[in-house]
Amino acid sequence: MNKRKIEGAIWFAAGLILVLLLGNKSSMLSDNAGENIFSLILSGITLFFGKMTWFIAVMAILYGIILFFYEKIGIDITQGKIAALIGLFLSWGMVLVRSSVVKGKPLADNFTEAGRQLLEIGFSRESGGILGALLSMPFYKVLYSQGMFIVLIILVIIFGIWLIKDLIELGYEVFKEIIKYYKSDDYKEKKEN
Repeated sequence: MNKRKIEGAIWFAAGLILVLLLGNKSSMLSDNAGENIFSLILSGITLFFGKMTWFIAVMAILYGIILFFYEKIGIDITQGKIAALIGLFLSWGMVLVRSSVVKGKPLADNFTEAGRQLLEIGFSRESGGILGALLSMPFYKVLYSQGMFIVLIILVIIFGIWLIKDLIELGYEVFKEIIKYYKSDDYKEKKEN
């Protein structure tokens, strides 16, 4: 096994363990957290990332699969894709923080108190995490607005498309060739026979 396959297997295993821990989160966190190393790890990760821990787990699994089968699938991990993935992570974290703000009590009118409330939401484990809360701070006055939600969803869509643009281009090329084949004389001859 080469180094890339070993690294892929490690990323896959780490993501799978995190998914299993998240799936069993309620019983693990109700146990005494000091006795179980896995509950300590899960508690620490969810403290900072909240619901975005699921995103991290799935991305770790996908990254492990890409590394393990790199020669067969040929997906290149470029800086653009990494930037799109980070943008997707941060914008979705802001969407989750915004949904927690809309459901909860209104934010204060001054920046300091609103920032404290956003940090509270970020550390609550049930929102977009601390990164989403920190990014939401400059927008504390417009975080409630439907326009802010629309902008965040548009950002999520743009980053998602940017992330899978190679697959979209491949699908377009395949579709174009299929159309070209059905318009060709070869197809018309086969259809007549």
